[in-house]
Amino acid sequence: MDINIILKPEFERELVAQLDDAERKGPRCWYETPAGAIRLFAGEFCVGGVDAAFEQQGSAWKIVRNGPVWITCRPKQP
Repeated sequence: MDINIILKPEFERELVAQLDDAERKGPRCWYETPAGAIRLFAGEFCVGGVDAAFEQQGSAWKIVRNGPVWITCRPKQP
C-alpha cells in the first residue's frame, strides 16, 4: 500500500522539474511505495492529470514512469 508523504520543498522542486510544463500544474499528491519509490498524482479533480513514478538511481532520483490519468466525474443527482 502506498503511503501519503509530504516532501521537503527543495526535493519536490527537483522531482517536479523532471515533468513537462503542462504536468507541473494543479494540486499534487505524493506517495511512497512499498518498494521505496515515490509516486505522484498531479492534476485537477474531474479534469485528469499525470501519474508519475520516481526511483533513486545512485545519488539522484529519476522519473521512471509517466502517464496520463483519465478521470470521469458524474454530475450530482438531485
